Amino acid sequence: MSFEDQFSRWIDDSLAADTPSSVKAFSFNLCEPAGIAGVKFGVELIGAGTFDEDDPDWACNDVWEPQVRGIPIPKNYSGES
Repeated sequence: MSFEDQFSRWIDDSLAADTPSSVKAFSFNLCEPAGIAGVKFGVELIGAGTFDEDDPDWACNDVWEPQVRGIPIPKNYSGES
């Protein structure tokens, strides 16, 4: 299965569950997961309890996460940087 298909399925599965009313915004966070062969980056999804476009840390207030918080992005898709 292609990464695009895996990503779409992950999003669909993640958002199929009811999210609490305390979620005001969603944030996709890029990360560098350790110890996964063939992976440099990953993407995580959280639901934040606040949103303020003037506050760069608004997504630090996570109040929800899906059952599978994130997925790795294969290097052949993301590259090294």
